[in-house]
Amino acid sequence: MSLCPFCGEEIVEGKTFCSRCGYSTTLALPYPHVKVNFSNLLFALLGLIAGIGSCIFSLIPSLNYVGFLLVLTALGFSGITLEKLTRKMDTVPLKILAVAALILAAVGYLLFIFYNSRMPGSGSHA
Repeated sequence: MSLCPFCGEEIVEGKTFCSRCGYSTTLALPYPHVKVNFSNLLFALLGLIAGIGSCIFSLIPSLNYVGFLLVLTALGFSGITLEKLTRKMDTVPLKILAVAALILAAVGYLLFIFYNSRMPGSGSHA
């Protein structure tokens, strides 16, 4: 006899389901534990920092092109992070950091567009 990993009930030999909770002994797959790789954490944090920097530098008129470069950097780092974590369990906090970096990059890009459209000398004047 073996014990059910979920409820602790004894599973009678020859049975394929736990009589208490319904756990299947034949279809159960092991839960893969994924170690948090340092490079994944580093890319997620760099993407987040670049996203924050893009928002800050896009507000400064003389440095708003640096803000645009940081937008691209944040998109790159967060994209790499999300690509490396595709179909991996136990990586939700890193995915949240990467998505936060994407959102900050989008805000930085919108700020870049807004402040560049209001700069004197931009666009055509008749």
